[in-house]
Amino acid sequence: MPTHDRRRLLQTAAVTSAAALAAAAMPGTAAAEEAKKYELDGGPGDWTDAERLDYRNIRIAGFTHDEAICWLLVARATLAIFDLPEQHPSDIPEVVTLVHGIQNKLLARPTYRDYMEAYQGDTEADALATPPKTG
Repeated sequence: MPTHDRRRLLQTAAVTSAAALAAAAMPGTAAAEEAKKYELDGGPGDWTDAERLDYRNIRIAGFTHDEAICWLLVARATLAIFDLPEQHPSDIPEVVTLVHGIQNKLLARPTYRDYMEAYQGDTEADALATPPKTG
């Protein structure tokens, strides 16, 4: 039976990302043009190759540029916190829970945007959302 531990998931993601990058590297292909839209330039400090890959993947998932930068900065802040000396045994689990809360808020944004856009100009939805007049 296959295991779905973190190491296996990361290995699968790495292989998939490497294949996507190889396809995107072929000049003149639609994949190369699409990949150009999600390149990360500049920003706070030098971005690592892993951060650039993460940026591309979360932009493809629907993040705006600013949301993607927040995502990367949360990851950097998390690593910096993990590098601090432990003051209490529950520090790490609490930080993990809090970081996941921030990540969940960021991950929800593209879905909520799509949800709200689905109602734009929908007169039937507007009518249902308007409370009946009393009086």
